[in-house]
Amino acid sequence: MEICVGVVAAGVVLALSDLGHARERLAGELAAVSSAISAGFLDCFVVCAEEQPRFQSTQRDLLGRVIALDPMIDTAFGEASDLRYRSPILQSALTGLFETLSAWRKVARQLGGA
Repeated sequence: MEICVGVVAAGVVLALSDLGHARERLAGELAAVSSAISAGFLDCFVVCAEEQPRFQSTQRDLLGRVIALDPMIDTAFGEASDLRYRSPILQSALTGLFETLSAWRKVARQLGGA
């Protein structure tokens, strides 16, 4: 009887944890964050200086999303062992996103006259 309860409990936990889609979620979020950062960075060259401060809140939101990618990467590693070999590539991608956000902030400050 205890074994049956354990098997059923494990099945429920497995069903609720939605395993198997971490790789797709990571890829989708990485693409969405990269796209949003690129679009915002390019927009800061077009938008007039008075509107530059609105980029700060957008940059903070995107920074939070980039930080949230790290646990998503760990989850994807747990589900797909072949991703562990691509760890340096994923870490380089995160570093690139952080560097792009930093460059965006510097450019926005220069264009804003601050």
